[in-house]
Amino acid sequence: MADFSLSLFGGFRLMRGANQEIPIPSKKGQTLLAYLALNLKQQHTRDKLTGLLWPDRGEKQARHSMRQELLVLNKVLNNGSQVVLTLSDRLAVDPKAINVDVWTFERLGKEGTEEALEQAAVLYVGDLLEGLNIGASELEQWCTSERLRLKDLACSVLERLAKARADSGAMEPAIEVAQKLAILDPLRERAHRLLMGLYHRAGRRSDALRQYQICVNI
Repeated sequence: MADFSLSLFGGFRLMRGANQEIPIPSKKGQTLLAYLALNLKQQHTRDKLTGLLWPDRGEKQARHSMRQELLVLNKVLNNGSQVVLTLSDRLAVDPKAINVDVWTFERLGKEGTEEALEQAAVLYVGDLLEGLNIGASELEQWCTSERLRLKDLACSVLERLAKARADSGAMEPAIEVAQKLAILDPLRERAHRLLMGLYHRAGRRSDALRQYQICVNI
């Protein structure tokens, strides 16, 4: 069982066990750990990471900053197991030492059963690294791309969950999920169509017409 858990939806939160929150004092340290965790299947050279995190600094200063951030991370994550692995000049996260909500969310989304979709929907509490000001342009572009990808997956999870609940006859729970979907992505016409259809199937014709007007106005 992993010693640490990392939550990246709705912000950044690192926990040891169930009750102890571990502060990562710098935004760069948070970004470094998040980037390594979200690119789990890759090993990253120090040169690549220093270039991403400190593009405005000279090579010597950037490498020094990287060493400092790694010292801090290794200190706060020292619990008998090494979370950030150093392999020659490359860095990676050990998946056996830490659980990440994004990993679980993606796995559950692929699994696709109603129970798995319910669990995935609970995990998505907000945008990826919400509120974290990354700063560096290339990293910000990467983060924006990942946010959009995961938000689209969250919409897919909610859409499939609403349909699964409706197919099993649970119309009101299906409508609740479809309402969350329409709020999450109000520009997604399919979400409005789904919600209108569920209102209609539940005999809520006035709500279906109201949702149609909301869609038209948006």
